[in-house]
Order: sequence, then structure tokens, then C-alpha cells
Amino acid sequence: MSESETVVINETANKVEDVNQWAWVPGVLFKPRSTTQKILRQEKAVWHIPLLIISVLSILVIIAAAPIKRENARMGASMPENSQWWSEEQIAKYQEAQQNMTSGTFMYLFPTITKLLGIWFNWLVFSSVLYLALTLAGSRAPRVKSSNIVAWAMLPLAFRHIVELILIFSRRQLPSGTALGSLIGETKSMGLALVKGILGQIDAYWLWFVIILLIGGVYLAGIKRSKALGVVTLVILIMLVIQGMPTMISQYLNSLSGSGFNMYF
Repeated sequence: MSESETVVINETANKVEDVNQWAWVPGVLFKPRSTTQKILRQEKAVWHIPLLIISVLSILVIIAAAPIKRENARMGASMPENSQWWSEEQIAKYQEAQQNMTSGTFMYLFPTITKLLGIWFNWLVFSSVLYLALTLAGSRAPRVKSSNIVAWAMLPLAFRHIVELILIFSRRQLPSGTALGSLIGETKSMGLALVKGILGQIDAYWLWFVIILLIGGVYLAGIKRSKALGVVTLVILIMLVIQGMPTMISQYLNSLSGSGFNMYF
């Protein structure tokens, strides 16, 4: 076989492989064992497709939910207590601030930026912590494979966004937090606020993500099965704490505001 024929065959194989990456979308959801093995055989970055799907769906949810949020804000708009003692200038500033909260910047731009940053930041940190933990445990898996498996394991989050879109269009109902997150109400305890943030991450789609990650993590690690499961579980717990911290920080800032410490942005 000539060198030119070999190049053509390799290029054809690469094209087929690239096309088949879209077949991993249903595969990783419903046949995670075989599909994660295919993903982990790749020596290059193949994390783009799942992150693109999740990002696009999250933006669609924001766009679809914005009119309902604007309507709810206008219906629930009312002057705060003691506003009868305000000057006309203070009332005008308050009403202007309320109108700004329903502007396109607050309804579309800021939610999109924060949502995309959350998705990509969580993926980056999760894959980095996973790679570091597996390396310390004796694995020789390259960094890119940790990035690939975490991204594809996140695909159940796309299902969450699809369900949210169905609720918005069929019932005009905004997505709510998880049932576990509502077990703890308003609290002044920083510890309970952290627990509330952690529980707020857990739902059926998150458990689906964990199952895929545990399956793929065993193949990725290349070490003893029980050891690999323990390391991946530890990484998941660490990430739950990290993801629960924004709720704790928000609670802390609210307590400062309530005690007279005001922050203006």
C-alpha cells in the first residue's frame, strides 16, 4: 500500500470517528459502559459536543423564561414599607431600579453570562480535580481524558434543561430548585447554608451524571476498581462542597446587609 493511500484511509477513518461522536450523545446516556470506553480511547479533546449542547439549551431556557419573569416582576411590584416617608427623588430612583431589573440586561445578558460561566467553570475545575486525584492515586491517564469523560458525563444536565423548556412552554412555569434543596429553609447558620447549597445540587439528573462518571472513572483510572471508585467518589464530594459554597456566601452577604453593612454594585 502506498503512502498516499495510507493517508487517505487515515483521513477517512478520522472523519468517520468525528461523525460518530454525535452517536455518543444517546450512547453515553443509555449505554454508558460501552460509550465511555469509546470516549476514553480518544487521545485528543472530544469534550466540545456535550458542553455545546448544554450551553445552547441553558441559553434557550433563559430566553424562554425571561417573559414569565418579567410578567411576575411587574405583577408583584410594590413599594416597600415606610416608603410613604420617602422623598419624590427616592421614589423615582426606586421605580427606576425596578424597571432596570426587568430590562434585557438583567433578563438575558447577566443570566446568560453567569450560567455559561457556571457550566464551563464547573467542568474545568471538576476535570482538574479528578485528574489530580487520580494521578496521586497512581493513575497515568492524561489530562485530556479527564476533561473528556467529565464533559460527556455532564450530558444528563441537558435533559434537565429540556424538561425545564417543556414546563415553560406547556405550563408557563418557571424551573424551581430541587426537592432536597427545599428541606432547609432560611437559616442564619453558615453550616446549614452550605448544606442547603449542597442539597440544592442533587436531583435525578445529578445522580445520572454521577453514575456515568463512576463508570467512566473506573476505565479512566487504570488502577484497582475499588480504589478508582473511592477516588472518584471523593472528587464528587469535594465538588459538591465547592458548588454549595455560593449559597453559603450569599447567606453571609445577606446577613451583613441585614446588620447594616450595605454593598453597592
